[in-house]
Amino acid sequence: GEPKKGPSLARQIGILRAHDEEEVGGGDSWLSHSEWLRWSSVGSAAEPSQAEKGEIEEQKSESPRLLQSALQILEDPSRTLTLAEKRLHLVWELQRAQHEAAYRTSIIRGPTLTVGSLLIAVTVFSFMILRPTSPSDFGTANGLGNFAAVFSLGLAFGWMLLLLAILPSDKQIVASACWLQMIVIAPMAAVLAYLGMSQVLVSLDGDCSFQGMEVFCHSIALEGLADCAASFCTTCCMAYMLYQRLRLRQQGPLVLLSSACRATGLVWMNVGLFSFALKHAVWFEGGCPGGLVLHTVGLATGVLLLLLGLVFQRPQTRRWMQLWLGSFPGTVGAGVAALLGSRTIEEVMAVAQSNLRSISCERVKFSDYSSKPTKDQRASNYALTEPAEFGKVDAFISCSPDDNPSLKWDALQAWRSEFKQLYRREPKIWLDQFCVSPGLDIDVSLAVLPVYIAACKRMLSFCSPRYLTCLRSVVEIFSFAEVGKTVEDLDLRVLEGEVPDLKLAVESLNVWQTSCDDRLEHQQLELVLEAGYSGSQGLESIVKTVLYVG
Repeated sequence: GEPKKGPSLARQIGILRAHDEEEVGGGDSWLSHSEWLRWSSVGSAAEPSQAEKGEIEEQKSESPRLLQSALQILEDPSRTLTLAEKRLHLVWELQRAQHEAAYRTSIIRGPTLTVGSLLIAVTVFSFMILRPTSPSDFGTANGLGNFAAVFSLGLAFGWMLLLLAILPSDKQIVASACWLQMIVIAPMAAVLAYLGMSQVLVSLDGDCSFQGMEVFCHSIALEGLADCAASFCTTCCMAYMLYQRLRLRQQGPLVLLSSACRATGLVWMNVGLFSFALKHAVWFEGGCPGGLVLHTVGLATGVLLLLLGLVFQRPQTRRWMQLWLGSFPGTVGAGVAALLGSRTIEEVMAVAQSNLRSISCERVKFSDYSSKPTKDQRASNYALTEPAEFGKVDAFISCSPDDNPSLKWDALQAWRSEFKQLYRREPKIWLDQFCVSPGLDIDVSLAVLPVYIAACKRMLSFCSPRYLTCLRSVVEIFSFAEVGKTVEDLDLRVLEGEVPDLKLAVESLNVWQTSCDDRLEHQQLELVLEAGYSGSQGLESIVKTVLYVG
């Protein structure tokens, strides 16, 4: 028989009443236990549509036996699966995740790439055709001023929309975009410097006029200095991007993309502040030569560019804009696809199978379990493990490194005793401190994490408030739900003395406030949060649902 699992976490912390069919709590984020069972019985996947079944039917010729098994799993998810069928189910879930990631990418890139490219093309094409150099090209100074305002706004909006079309998971595109942006910023800074120095030299010559009207030379000088200041600040932004790209090569694509957005925002803040707002403010003080409308439009354009750049240079702006664009039903699986990265499912499965390990509980010592191992300790710990087969590992251990080691140790030993009483043998477990190969890069070890979770018979989680602030723990719970596991495969154990605080922690869970000690691991896992966000049905909702009824 199956080993006994602990009582539901909801019961342990007192948020589930006597009967499973009763509601767990109140509010939209709460689900009844029966609803969870129906949801999890197909591995968090909805009943396939006729189109999806038709697609499987069309591909039967490629692998009739496997695809026939897939249809049987979909039609009767309650039956016990063989190990081969469980592997197939995992592959199907990973394929679904990649399809949802592709769908999310398309709905984000569709509007941003189309509108951004159109704005850039129209503004550049109009400039190339009209080639404005003086008010006579438009008949009046107002015409030239309006063209400059529209051109700058169109270029700014188009530029920012094109950056929003780039996702953090596009590592090569992010790197190329950073170089391309520097190539664009460099001539922009040069043009601003040329215009500024020209105006300063004119003011020094004493031939001070604006649109045929004599004006104060200090106004011309201030106008030139404003353009020079914009050029200097734009050059600083380019240097900042170059520093991020060269000096901080180990930074992930998320950091590089954030720095690109920040530099873009700062560039347009500078242009708006110096080349429009400050320049036209000077002419307001100089008596508005050229007309009030010209300088009012210029001042308004400067303020708008300033505000636009101020908002866009914040890293949260890119994130929340992409989350809003990609928050459609059926995209939450993109979170798992973010772990896989650009690797194919075949590559991930092969790496996972060759590196899947387990360790007998009797070999785990408190001294090794109580602290984060060093590189040398990881190598010695790894030597205690043995190769494992898919479906033959008894438990995947999920816990927070910040929890009290003694409490985690006691919880592990209590579960071990229960297991030994039932099976008369030591359990084989997957434990991060022991079973992760020291030779695997962080991104590779995270890519195979969903496969490791699926390869274990159950997940044993030691819960506490700190567990819910650990980014890796949250991603493990999410991956558990997304690889086709059910509530029967989950054993959540509350650490001793943590019940009062844990109840509040579950209620107030915010995945954006979770963290990870390792910088590179944090950056990689943060991609999962962004990709898995799907509004009220997204990653955070799934994690809460698992916690409520696990």
